[in-house]
Amino acid sequence: MNKKLWLGLVLFGLLHLGAIPLMSAYGLQVCPILKTDGFLAGCHSLAIILGFTFAIDVIFIWAIRSRSPKVLLPLYLFSCLLASVIAGLFFGLDELLLGSRVVEVLLLIVLLIGSFQAYLARWLAPSTAVNDFKHGWRRTVAAGLLPAALVSIFNVHYLLRLTVHNPQEIFLTLLTLNAWMVCVYAIHFVTENLRARTLQTGLESLKQGQLENRITIPLGGVWGPLGQLINETSTALLERSRLLSGMSRFVSREVAEKVRDGSLDFSGKTVTLTVLMMDIRDFTVTSQTLTGQQLVQFLNVYFEEVLKIFIRHNVVVDKFIGDGILAYVEPGQGDEVERAYRASREVIQHLPAINAQLVAHNLPAINLGIGITRGEVILGNIGGEERWQYTIIGNTVNRAARLEALTKKLKCRLVLDLDAYTHLPPASLAELQDAGSHTLPGFSVEFSIRSLA
Repeated sequence: MNKKLWLGLVLFGLLHLGAIPLMSAYGLQVCPILKTDGFLAGCHSLAIILGFTFAIDVIFIWAIRSRSPKVLLPLYLFSCLLASVIAGLFFGLDELLLGSRVVEVLLLIVLLIGSFQAYLARWLAPSTAVNDFKHGWRRTVAAGLLPAALVSIFNVHYLLRLTVHNPQEIFLTLLTLNAWMVCVYAIHFVTENLRARTLQTGLESLKQGQLENRITIPLGGVWGPLGQLINETSTALLERSRLLSGMSRFVSREVAEKVRDGSLDFSGKTVTLTVLMMDIRDFTVTSQTLTGQQLVQFLNVYFEEVLKIFIRHNVVVDKFIGDGILAYVEPGQGDEVERAYRASREVIQHLPAINAQLVAHNLPAINLGIGITRGEVILGNIGGEERWQYTIIGNTVNRAARLEALTKKLKCRLVLDLDAYTHLPPASLAELQDAGSHTLPGFSVEFSIRSLA
């Protein structure tokens, strides 16, 4: 049994002990029979009733295993009724119970003790039921108003029923009642504060991006629906994050975020982009020597390493074409060609490491050809109702493919045409060789070419 539960039991027991003289003093003011018998006799009689009420209530709670405030208050009232019957039958208090106003006094004090028990239950064992916000809000407001309402009823009843005006007894009685109210409100505040801090922790986790966390502590009142909403929001954001992460494997993160925000234009538009085409040399011959499983492993090793480099340089993979990669650079700060060039150079520099991985898996080494150009393309959603693909098309894409094929003729790994290399900074341009002018298949004009071995 934890300290919190022990403290609750001690408070509950002390409340019963304090209620005995309070009820006796109160009874002396409103009940001639109690006044005749005296204060100590009243304490004795009421101690019997409340003692049995406490014992019967504990037995009932243990038997039904209920911690709901809605159950505990009626249960305590029923325990008091049963205790009164026992006291009347076995202790000769039937005349006192039936022939005086002690019944109404007892009813009021039992309401106070039963309500205190319900607030203790809310503190010690929060409800597992989650209601809708409307009902939860009503219960939270009711929990805040009930103690003041009960004390007001008790005070009004006490003052209206006074038979003897003893200022000292009146002061002590009203002071005790208000002390009870302060104690109940203290428990109520601690309970609400715990639930509010639990929600705060959940919101802070949400703010920090810890979307897997859930509010697991049961919450009552208005806090339950709010906690459920936070959990549902975390789940929705986690699913959204996973969807965005999954989409980013197939399109750029920028495109995925536009799809998420609903700002992506699917109608198609003409934009100027830097386009990159990368292909494995003699792949047709190489693929014939591999089984289906080896071929998939071969391409996955190659694509995974290339994609890591492209992501670092913000190069968007448009699609995989067999062993080829069609990519482009999103418009940014005017360095699109530089980013495509640096990404291509890093792939070429990393090629020995890629080949080492392939050889380690008993797969053939590769060589690459890369073509880079810049020009207008159509960027949009291509396909039909059953299958759409957000992609680029146009002469610039065709030119990038022809430039990649030109690397075989020039025996180099990277070529750029005039529209691309003129956008490079001097330091990068100095790394390239002038490869002259060449006519590309499908184009009637010659293109000035720069190459990198």
